[in-house]
Amino acid sequence: MVRARRGRVRRVIMALLVAALATAALPSAKAQHPTELPTYLNTKPGVAYVGSAACKPCHGDIWESYTRTDMGRSISLADDPAELEKVKEPVSVYDRAIDRYFKVFSSNGQMVQSEYGLDSTGHVAFEHTERIAYAVGAGENGFSYLIDRGGYLFQAPLSYYSKIGKWDLSPAHELGFARPIEEGCISCHAGLPQPVANRAGLYRQPPFQELAIGCEKCHGPGELHVKARLAGNAVPAGGDSTIVNPARLPAWLANNACMYCHEKGDAEALQPGRTYLDFRPGTALDATLAVFRVPLQAGTTDTSPLLNHYFLMILSRCYRASAGGLSCLSCHDPHGQPTAAEAPSYYRKKCLQCHSTGSCSLPLTSRRTTTPPDDCVGCHMPKKSLTSISHSALTDHRIPARPDESYPAEAFRAPNAAIPGLIHLTAAPGKDDVVPPLTLLNAYAQLADDGPAYQAQYRRLLAQVAPAEPSNPVVLSLLARDALTKAQQSSPPNHQGADGKSGAEVEAIDDLTRAVRLGSTWLPDYELLGQLLARAGRFEEAVGILNRGVALAPYSPSLYPLLSACYAGLGNSAAAIKALQDGLKLFPEDASMREMLKKTEPKMH
Repeated sequence: MVRARRGRVRRVIMALLVAALATAALPSAKAQHPTELPTYLNTKPGVAYVGSAACKPCHGDIWESYTRTDMGRSISLADDPAELEKVKEPVSVYDRAIDRYFKVFSSNGQMVQSEYGLDSTGHVAFEHTERIAYAVGAGENGFSYLIDRGGYLFQAPLSYYSKIGKWDLSPAHELGFARPIEEGCISCHAGLPQPVANRAGLYRQPPFQELAIGCEKCHGPGELHVKARLAGNAVPAGGDSTIVNPARLPAWLANNACMYCHEKGDAEALQPGRTYLDFRPGTALDATLAVFRVPLQAGTTDTSPLLNHYFLMILSRCYRASAGGLSCLSCHDPHGQPTAAEAPSYYRKKCLQCHSTGSCSLPLTSRRTTTPPDDCVGCHMPKKSLTSISHSALTDHRIPARPDESYPAEAFRAPNAAIPGLIHLTAAPGKDDVVPPLTLLNAYAQLADDGPAYQAQYRRLLAQVAPAEPSNPVVLSLLARDALTKAQQSSPPNHQGADGKSGAEVEAIDDLTRAVRLGSTWLPDYELLGQLLARAGRFEEAVGILNRGVALAPYSPSLYPLLSACYAGLGNSAAAIKALQDGLKLFPEDASMREMLKKTEPKMH
């Protein structure tokens, strides 16, 4: 299930900058600083992915074991018999807050979800039905579902939750069938996704060259390795350089491959010119994606484990006492996964690689009375319920000796004065922690709603970056929004322009117009520019911009009522009605469009 991000600016600017802009970890007195890293030929750009099926002929036992793990079953087709078993009978869920019903059922061997509402007489006022294309998840917490609307992928409003064995509302279900699946999300849930660059939710066909997470997610692209083995080339005595072996990497570098999906921090930012799919295991994650964490507040006694696995692990005594030698691979074998019944014994043996049975202060008789008995993980790595995803829990990787164990001092301070208020989790050890200004701007933009200090850092960086990036659509977009925000916060109000509008709006129109002209593909730029042009009475220009937005992202419900209003401003009632009708064909659940259409249609008669 997709986690919710904090704050309006954080949600909006995250999507903007991560799509378009494309290491001081917590200090340790004995941090490992490798001077020479192994070189793998398949980390270079241009080496092709071949899919996990190519690995099976030589690694059959590992392949079979891996396909039974959660990662190996991360996505499946929704018409799989196991999925259809969940909908033997139709299930309806009502959300009182938005007065809307959601339903899941099977029809002609396919899973279907619908969204509908009732009018005052109890009759169906609208209904929106979509076929489910993919099931996301392996069942540990549950399954979310995706629909495919003309090549655009969206999350369905109902999810299946394993803990309760029932269907319930998905995160952000109030968006109905309009929550796009972004590249940064699906790249961790799927094997080989094919997103269209800088087009939120749009995918080439088929959307996935490989559905579930595969071998190459951890080992890197397999083209060179497969060619070498098929040619009968002998494996060099020093090891095979054609394919990354995470077990041979320094601990921090092996952890980077896991962090790509299991650590999102409080802000993550693609490095300039990079995309999520550019990352290669065996290379520093920070070269592609920088992940930042806000230091914990004084008095913090608990932290959500959701996508915070690495951060919590490096706060543990185990990690710090090992001088960073403890890694994800110390406890996890990606090729296999113990069952729920096997897990206590399996992980206890992992603990005993460093500890002894006498390390535990709890008497043996007491430990054996637990269920299951003598369960190290049950005491020291308990599962915690998530607040942002219903009916779900994840393991706490902080490994406290006691439930009330205090956090180390490093958790409460940022170690690098050059990036105040942030811990740079992906910083490579032993190297200068220098973050490109665009990357840092991205991070502070996501956190600008978290307090004056972050907003001040965001504005300082924007002022620094803007003169150096005069033709960057993303920077222009940020400048426009910042001008409007400053005008709202100013007292007395911002000065008026020649057309009677605020100088901030004039400035924002200019910046957004340039952003669009220079290639912005971020839909909110078109929507905001259309709004500002309409407010300035420039309806013809607004219509042109909004129609371009509709062509760019046809499944965006916010564009159609705005386009209709601009046509009405031009006196073109027929076009105004058609814009609403077009929108309602795609989003019949949209109450504002239905109401606008009721008010607009009588004017035609």
